[in-house]
Amino acid sequence: MKINILAIIPAKSNSSGLKGKNLKKLNQKYLFEYPIAAALRSKYIKKNVAVTSDSSKILNLSEKLGVRFICKRSKKLSNKNSKISDAIYHLLKKINYEKYGFNAFILLEPTSPLTNAKIIDFAIKKYIQNYPNLKSFVSLGLNEKFNVNNLLKLRGNKILPLYDQKLENDTLRQKYQKNYFMDGSFYISEINFFIKHKGFLSNKTGGIVLKKKYNFEIDDELDFKIFKNVLI
Repeated sequence: MKINILAIIPAKSNSSGLKGKNLKKLNQKYLFEYPIAAALRSKYIKKNVAVTSDSSKILNLSEKLGVRFICKRSKKLSNKNSKISDAIYHLLKKINYEKYGFNAFILLEPTSPLTNAKIIDFAIKKYIQNYPNLKSFVSLGLNEKFNVNNLLKLRGNKILPLYDQKLENDTLRQKYQKNYFMDGSFYISEINFFIKHKGFLSNKTGGIVLKKKYNFEIDDELDFKIFKNVLI
């Protein structure tokens, strides 16, 4: 089956962690512009980019940047308790994705402005090579800092293991059990798979490990300052 992929960029007007995050500027570019620019340079996406937002400013600027599909979403789909899966489904339905023959999509969030066209194309190529054995892919970071056997919870001032495990003392970091986390750089999925599972994760989900530099996301003011002064 030929893969016809759509890039989806969610960019609501407000964020609980960093007010007006998507309209913050890094190097004279709004945060939401970074995934748009990267997607438009992808050889697989071929200008099939969609932006979903409750902000007229974001949508108008996106259209001027060459975004093909502009989707206005309601405040109900844009508050702090809204699920990204609902916003994605709303966009797919709104643009009538079947009419254009889209059968897969890649989600690119403004919180990961270092995700470039090279990463996008590598990820989509991996997805195509592994389809249909794997129906979705997520970007991963290698956890080199935390020993999963020492994850903790607090009861009053007393620490307890988060799970039923024995806490380990004096364990070398190099001997930690290798494990990964989803870093938010990209998510790819077959559309029917995503609708069925209401997300990207199942036993048919693959992972692509990115270098540590790309694992960083902008979620609050400190993250934004680090990007502004160090990473961008």
